[in-house]
Amino acid sequence: MPKSRFITLKDAPSGKILLVSTITGHDLALELAKTGLQEGVEIVKSREKVPLTALRVRGPKGDAILSGKMASMIMVHLDDGSKAPLMDLKPGEQGHVEGLTATTPLTKAFAILGLKEDDRITLLRRLPPMAYITLINQKKRIKIPEATAAKIWGRMGGVEMQFCSAQKGARFEVLELFGGPPRKAQMKSLGLEKGAELILEGVEGAQTVSVGEHHPVYVTTKDGLRILLHPQAARNTMVQVKD
Repeated sequence: MPKSRFITLKDAPSGKILLVSTITGHDLALELAKTGLQEGVEIVKSREKVPLTALRVRGPKGDAILSGKMASMIMVHLDDGSKAPLMDLKPGEQGHVEGLTATTPLTKAFAILGLKEDDRITLLRRLPPMAYITLINQKKRIKIPEATAAKIWGRMGGVEMQFCSAQKGARFEVLELFGGPPRKAQMKSLGLEKGAELILEGVEGAQTVSVGEHHPVYVTTKDGLRILLHPQAARNTMVQVKD
């Protein structure tokens, strides 16, 4: 492949040395620079497929559950001085949020959960795929995937929390939905919207779903730093394949 050819990081070959040429989007470039990825840096794209497992973490506002997609966006500066994607941490490891490897409508969600830049964060444990059996407005019963349950913010008994932390049988008022317009429209089509009353009836195991093209992309810099990029960030990063 000619050296002069520019391609997106998403489409670039694995195992080759890649030179980061440009990053489309000022905000994205600033966020990625905080993690160590910027123009002129040489990286190698990994063939590794990242399992998007949900994580339970602890921040300044208490415990929170992050869907695999949310967790894959967070870069952590560990207490030993090293940096690593949140997905690479072991239970008990802690540090502070260094930045996000995406510009995302979920930025507000991270702030509400107490996981914005420089906030303390501890990985507590990895969670198996779950489905939340839910009664909506005393009329409709559905199973909500954990990734969706983590994006529903509301109030139960005067306490604000994620729906995935709700108590079985208690009334839960939806205050806000996390995510961009497509995600919110999808949730609204299920009856999940601001003001809705949810009652958690039970939780059961769910199947792991392969996300295909939506897999995050792992890259490694020359100094050994591993960075996990959201697929859209990888599409917005142009690279050259070095000889």
